[in-house]
Amino acid sequence: MNAEHSNLFSFGGNFYTSNLRFGFIRLAQICEIALIPGSGFPPHEQVCHEITYIVSGSGIFRTGSTEFRVRQGTIHVIARGDIHEIFVPPTESLRYICIGFNFDEIPEGFRDIAGFYEKSPRILANGGNDIGCLFEMLIGEFYNTREDHDTAAGELLKLILLKVRRRFTEDETIITPERGIGNRDTVYKVLKYIDSHAATVKSVGEISRNLHYTESYISTVFRQKMGVTLQSYIRDKKLETAKMLLEYGNRTVNEVAELMNFENVQSFSKSFKKKYGITPHVYLGKR
Repeated sequence: MNAEHSNLFSFGGNFYTSNLRFGFIRLAQICEIALIPGSGFPPHEQVCHEITYIVSGSGIFRTGSTEFRVRQGTIHVIARGDIHEIFVPPTESLRYICIGFNFDEIPEGFRDIAGFYEKSPRILANGGNDIGCLFEMLIGEFYNTREDHDTAAGELLKLILLKVRRRFTEDETIITPERGIGNRDTVYKVLKYIDSHAATVKSVGEISRNLHYTESYISTVFRQKMGVTLQSYIRDKKLETAKMLLEYGNRTVNEVAELMNFENVQSFSKSFKKKYGITPHVYLGKR
């Protein structure tokens, strides 16, 4: 795994040695991070509980032996002491806000909520706009500290802990990658294969042969788990990679169409315009 990454912002660096205190909550870390394609963080032991809210993009989180495909709006929670790592596929990018914290002398009314964070849930949850707004508001308190900063930040932090815990107990917001572990692993293998062979992959049949599944099986499981057809996902990945090649690769439209294994330039141009609203020739001219 490539551990190189790009930080958009990290408030005061690392607070692990001098935690900020908001009542019974010790804020160990709050940061807003952007990871470039192919980057990530290697396995590390958590020294605090952590909530991560995905602002944009997608990537893969691994907590212990459980892998999650995270995307915009996803909430991930991990407990102190667990092993955690992050990977962003070569054709993706990822931006997220994370809050690291510990507890001291938890008041009676907050013990059930605090207890939720003592063990990593092996599920994800959908955040929604309300959770996203709370994270952005808390971030804002650290960008511009004011006289009442401690009060505002402390109340926002408690509200986030409460709202996130609720999200993980509401059935309609839960994402459960551990259900049907075989299916989850199948989808991950397919995603990894496509990410690694975006230029050369031509068909669902090619993937099924290389991963030793039937076409019907991987097509059905992929659509159930990802909400799109496998063929559509392959096409979109090819177009995303083609767009990057046009922008950074000093290649002609014909070269990119050939490199990405489109049938011909006309087919490439038609698909590119359908996805991006502009032909590859016009896009190349605007660089």
